[in-house]
Amino acid sequence: MIKGRFQSKKGESFWNKTILFQKIYSDLSNRVCVFAHYHHSDITPDVLFYLNALKEANWSIIFISTGENISSTKFESLSSLCAIVIQRQNIGYDFGSYATGYYELDPNKTTELLFCNDSVYGPFNSLLDVEAKMKQFDFWGITDSSEKGYHLQSYFLHFNRRTIQNAKFHTFIGLISPEKSKRKLIKKYELGLSKHLQKANLSCGSFISAPVILSKYSQNPEAHSNVSIHFPEELIDEGMPFIKKQVLTENPGNKNLERLKKLLGEHKLN
Repeated sequence: MIKGRFQSKKGESFWNKTILFQKIYSDLSNRVCVFAHYHHSDITPDVLFYLNALKEANWSIIFISTGENISSTKFESLSSLCAIVIQRQNIGYDFGSYATGYYELDPNKTTELLFCNDSVYGPFNSLLDVEAKMKQFDFWGITDSSEKGYHLQSYFLHFNRRTIQNAKFHTFIGLISPEKSKRKLIKKYELGLSKHLQKANLSCGSFISAPVILSKYSQNPEAHSNVSIHFPEELIDEGMPFIKKQVLTENPGNKNLERLKKLLGEHKLN
């Protein structure tokens, strides 16, 4: 059991000061999802689709948006989906939202914690089925990467009770602070979190293994280390429940996207 509610009152105080709007609609269950959202003025259908899937998978959702121009009426529309809705200043990127949401929960009552964000379309498969395949790990993600060092990609991170109760996890959350450079943030927090928890002897896993994908589909693994954007169609075939939005907006792998667009159309997400 964690002594005292949080390890870092300084971190809690800082992120609380960034909150512009907050509404509590229901108590949190023992399964808590912190959902990081950004859109300058709207909550789009793909986000509502994702939130519905999370609720159907029995997650209590803390929805945190850095969209400072979104009206309170828009947030009120989430009352049937989310336990807590927060609008905060647009600083700190997703890890700032993850930290803000973390300070809303009680780690002594939380048995499972999920950090996820709106950088993907989906899920197109059952999240409960994904979870069932990953139960042996203390913390896990949908995809991993060896780009700049091994890490789980931070758009979907699941932590079990053993991780939540580990003091090093709370210490890490307490150290999260705003970073002006997204590159520095990725190095410090996305890469840092996986390293930090592995040093605490917590087991780590990825639903989709980048080395497996690269061995099957890539002739140049170093150039394709981020499999979530370079092999989107292949990942769907491997059971990937999401499509990264960057694939549709930038197409970094220079792929034919018609099949993916059709999948989005079938779910009315395009």
